[in-house]
Amino acid sequence: MSILVTGGAGFVGSHLIERLARRGGAVGGDGSIVCLDNFNDYY
Repeated sequence: MSILVTGGAGFVGSHLIERLARRGGAVGGDGSIVCLDNFNDYY
């Protein structure tokens, strides 16, 4: 299973990624966690 998390640098996203990584099912094997952030160029 692959999981895409947008806004992974924010409060909710970072805690979600941490929780998914601790579960172990999403990291390793055929799965991966991808974190995307800062889609805007105007900052």
